[in-house]
Amino acid sequence: MVEEIINDLSVISPLLPIVVGVKKYKTLLWLYALAGLLFDITMLISDKNRNIPVNIDVIANTFLLIEFFLISTYFKGKILSNKIVFYVLFVFCFSIFVALLAIRSPLVLNNYGAAFFNLVYIGYSIAGFYFILKRQEVLFLGRSEFFWFCAAILLYFTGNFLIFLSDAYFQQTNAVLQMRVWVFHNILNIMFSIMIAVALLAKNE
Repeated sequence: MVEEIINDLSVISPLLPIVVGVKKYKTLLWLYALAGLLFDITMLISDKNRNIPVNIDVIANTFLLIEFFLISTYFKGKILSNKIVFYVLFVFCFSIFVALLAIRSPLVLNNYGAAFFNLVYIGYSIAGFYFILKRQEVLFLGRSEFFWFCAAILLYFTGNFLIFLSDAYFQQTNAVLQMRVWVFHNILNIMFSIMIAVALLAKNE
């Protein structure tokens, strides 16, 4: 019962940043929240109605690529001023994900590719914090959209990194523990949405 409530709250949690940040509907951050909501709803419908001929893992892999594009584009120019270097890194990371996807199967959740992307995002957030301190352009961190997004990324994807690394193992050895791990993921997702909402409410400093 509690797990179902947490799951449902996790699914609708992206609504919070979408609603509170509606004035920033043209920004990447708002579009990211919208993409997250559409993905969560699609996954929920597929899970509730098994008769729908949809491969959930394919949808998840597609979202992982969309997420990578949106997050990377958001950090472009904020942590790397050289566009050429950024695009080289972007193509490199994208290629690694596709290679890991091909090794297993495009029809199976790319756990290791997701974990790799999570490491990239953690790197983005740490670099973001570094440049916040180096440039010292932000007077009040609590009012900085970039600060809140970096904090949200670091919290959420550090937890996700561990989840994706352990998911395949638990799937084969302990299905009950695997389900509990994904409950933790849902809690992280709720916290992530709250922090994105705070970021959208903050000023662009």
